[in-house]
Amino acid sequence: MKVFKCVALGMMVFLLTVSGLRAGETRIVNMGYQTNFYVRDSYNIWAFPSTIVNYRSMAFVESQYGANALWSGGIHVPVSSTFTLGVYLSNRTQQIQHTDTEFLMRFLTYPLLDFDEAAHQFTVFGGYQMTNMSIGIHVTSYSSKLTYTNPDDDDDNFEDKLGERTYALGMSYKANERTRFDGTVFYRSGSFAHTEAWRDTVQSKEPEGYNTYGVGLRLFYMLSPKTVLVPFLSYSQGGEGYRWLVREDPNTGLDLTEQTYIDKMTEYVIGVGLNFIPHEKNLIALATGFHSQSWTYEETWYVGTPWVADKASYQVFPFISIGLESKLTRWLAARFSFYELLETWRGQTAQTETVLDDGRLTGSTYAAKFGLAFKFGRFTIDALVGTEGAADFLHKGPYLLSGNDNALFTQLSVTYDFSE
Repeated sequence: MKVFKCVALGMMVFLLTVSGLRAGETRIVNMGYQTNFYVRDSYNIWAFPSTIVNYRSMAFVESQYGANALWSGGIHVPVSSTFTLGVYLSNRTQQIQHTDTEFLMRFLTYPLLDFDEAAHQFTVFGGYQMTNMSIGIHVTSYSSKLTYTNPDDDDDNFEDKLGERTYALGMSYKANERTRFDGTVFYRSGSFAHTEAWRDTVQSKEPEGYNTYGVGLRLFYMLSPKTVLVPFLSYSQGGEGYRWLVREDPNTGLDLTEQTYIDKMTEYVIGVGLNFIPHEKNLIALATGFHSQSWTYEETWYVGTPWVADKASYQVFPFISIGLESKLTRWLAARFSFYELLETWRGQTAQTETVLDDGRLTGSTYAAKFGLAFKFGRFTIDALVGTEGAADFLHKGPYLLSGNDNALFTQLSVTYDFSE
């Protein structure tokens, strides 16, 4: 009987930490650094789309202080007993670098248009559940288009296009009662085009090397009835750049030396998390690891040899994160976290055609979060309490006490569960 109770408790803990909660971005932000890799939550679908099968029959609304009130919303619909569909809408925009568009230049009186931002069109998730495995897909599209026609001068006509697409394919596999694996591959591409009627070449500039690909991996392994180990890894590599299609600068009329320019980026995170449940309805999420980003700026020239490429890098070794969550009553839970990053910044800039200088800065970043979760029937409200700057409600208090218009909650996620 004692063995049976131990196994049953272990399965309960495993399900609690692996099946996760139906919360949202606010909970993930509140629980520490890189928590979307090692804390199970409905927000995990953005990194591991195959996990959507664990979060069926629910709707979300997200809100942030300082942004438009309800800036994102979505719904998960169980289309069948094995397939789950997720649809998200948002007022987000995606910045497209290195464009030659004229959104801003020609339309300064239209504040909704920005010269290098594509508007969100749709985000779709799909997940299919099998016996011990699930697969999931994720597609997000951003797009903006401007067409200008001058009835008095056809040569003044032009068209601008901005776009970005992200595609992800994920897989989850439950090897046994103690082990679960999640993995994802993704690809993202960006585009821009400014076409003018008067030009022989129509375009003077086009995207070059404008794509990113990557992978994400994690493994949940139950060490004991109260402890789950979560090693995780992510890697991405990509670039953003352009190619001149003309030899003459459209703005100055001077001959161009530069032919192509590409910002290349590589990023990876390696870490291990530990989910520990010391008592019922309490969770401690610990993590440590290594985070690295590096950039290289490369050019090719029409004439001559370009200088050696500039370089920059950012490394965190290690990061240490501690998050705690406790369900205080049937309708109220509290969370807080704190983490520290030991950082190194490095920049190298060309001084001659072949020689780089070298600057290095070391230091650390510390952050702490505090939040609450409220449950009312089928609704759950996850809230991040303001603790920084003008929104520091925790220390400054309400207006009647402080005279400052402080925000009580700087971020909110509202979830509605319509499962049976």
